[in-house]
Amino acid sequence: MKDWPIQRIGEIDLDKLMNEIGHIKKPEIGPRQFPFQKKKSSQSAEESKGTNFILRTDEFDYDTLVYEDYPYMNSIITEYNMFRTRKMWMQEKFTYAWHVDNSPRIHIPLYTNEHCMWIIRDIDEPYTDRIYRIPADGGVYLVDTTTPHTFLNSNADEFLRTHIVGATTIKTDTIPSR
Repeated sequence: MKDWPIQRIGEIDLDKLMNEIGHIKKPEIGPRQFPFQKKKSSQSAEESKGTNFILRTDEFDYDTLVYEDYPYMNSIITEYNMFRTRKMWMQEKFTYAWHVDNSPRIHIPLYTNEHCMWIIRDIDEPYTDRIYRIPADGGVYLVDTTTPHTFLNSNADEFLRTHIVGATTIKTDTIPSR
């Protein structure tokens, strides 16, 4: 594989973050996300949610913080140069379609287990896909989502995987390989 596609690049105080944003619950209807950023335009936070299954080409336009009452979350967004940052939920027995993103992503798992995993294509070996798991341990992970990949929550019983995700301009080739 060209490089390790998931790299731990930092650490946050997970308890502090959960105390600040843990009360934000998954919406009953609509997109499974809660945005922390919006476009500079007059767009509202609600409009920033978008849809669940759209490949955005404007993600770096989502650079305006929405909520002043989340100072720790905002400091993380700033420190890791994140854009279109949101809290996301994935229910059990669910997977994303195989896809490629326009830029790498920062992922901060909040609630996960061994049945939640990435499947990422090894571009150096045709027909080879690799499985990766990242724990909810306060780690900040840079994920090369510019390679074909998917994510799944394969829990058989009720389990709501929860994480923070945002696009970033940090390049995976600037992080030392494993």
